[in-house]
Amino acid sequence: MSRVQALTGKAIETLDELLGEKNYPNVRLSAARTVAELGIHQHDAETIMRKLDEIDEHQQRQQPGRR
Repeated sequence: MSRVQALTGKAIETLDELLGEKNYPNVRLSAARTVAELGIHQHDAETIMRKLDEIDEHQQRQQPGRR
């Protein structure tokens, strides 16, 4: 996982370059789809984490003396 995290910045830079006007439309479309999918996955992950936090807070309120 640490290797993947280390390469993430480079991968995003590459996608950014592929979105440039100099590339063929199909290359730009593929890069744009990838960026959009990453954004959707990030949004989904944030939503799940927020919901888990809400569930945890609710459970803590339901169990007095437990914190």
